[in-house]
Amino acid sequence: MKVKVVKCGRNNWWYSDKIGEEFEVEDYDKTDFRVIENGHLLYKEDVEVAKENTESEDPTEERVVVKGNVIKVKSAQGYCIPAESTLLKLTDTGNGYIVKFPTYSSVKQDNYVCLDYSEADYLFKALKAVYDPK
Repeated sequence: MKVKVVKCGRNNWWYSDKIGEEFEVEDYDKTDFRVIENGHLLYKEDVEVAKENTESEDPTEERVVVKGNVIKVKSAQGYCIPAESTLLKLTDTGNGYIVKFPTYSSVKQDNYVCLDYSEADYLFKALKAVYDPK
């Protein structure tokens, strides 16, 4: 995944002069990404997932934004709800996850799902079997 540095928590961190730059990273732990090229760590709260710029971009392609312990799936221009609206918000509570599905409706409540880490793992395995049946 590619992330863009949007801020730096401290001036003495290696990426303090790299705001605006993008790096290919992999997940390292709950608070950091590891840069694939050099092995340095990036604090998750200081970056956001970079949007790939392609001319043939699908107008209904959702994008994922990671900030700290919160992951949001945002809508694209092709949705009938307001563009850049949050379709899903996943918060890591330290004991599990709270997932919010906003409805943007005055007659329907937002949907919430609360999962501990083991339940999230079971759900992940089930969905992986549905979407990647090997």
